[in-house]
Amino acid sequence: MAFVWSFGIKFNGIEDAEKVKSQIDNIILSDGTEIGIYKHITYENGNLNLTECTLELILHNMQVSGNQKLLSFPYFYEIRDFFYQFLRNLDIDFCEALFEFEGSDRIAHENLIEYINQYGIGEIVNSDNFADLKVSSTIYQSKRILDGLVLSKENFEKLKNEYSEYFEPFKNGYYWLAIKNSR
Repeated sequence: MAFVWSFGIKFNGIEDAEKVKSQIDNIILSDGTEIGIYKHITYENGNLNLTECTLELILHNMQVSGNQKLLSFPYFYEIRDFFYQFLRNLDIDFCEALFEFEGSDRIAHENLIEYINQYGIGEIVNSDNFADLKVSSTIYQSKRILDGLVLSKENFEKLKNEYSEYFEPFKNGYYWLAIKNSR
């Protein structure tokens, strides 16, 4: 098992997930490096009868033990910005999306609305939380745990008011927990 930074987008149907899967290509970084993307559609607990499915996008060498270049400035931010710009331009409806450490797994297998409503908007203040993963403290920046979470209006409205105030408009019909350093 590898620990990876990944991007997950949850949809209400396989057709939409398949369309989006075909629209995403490799990422070209500012230095010309091409990063391949492993694309996979999953269902909650492997249940093919469910309508919700998640498109999981995992970049080659984005695992903790992989190419540390991709986890450093400016490349990590170029990758992250690529995914969020892709979402802004996407004309297919989705439920939620997240680029984060194990982000596609969180989107696919956790109810993040319930998580937020129960535990709030948490924060990781130092790299000690990832010490066992050997994440360099020079790479890690303190932040809120779910920074970058994008919710459809329908899912956003399920948040308790005390947590919805953290979210900002992302694009028409969507809100996000804007990415900010916590310090």
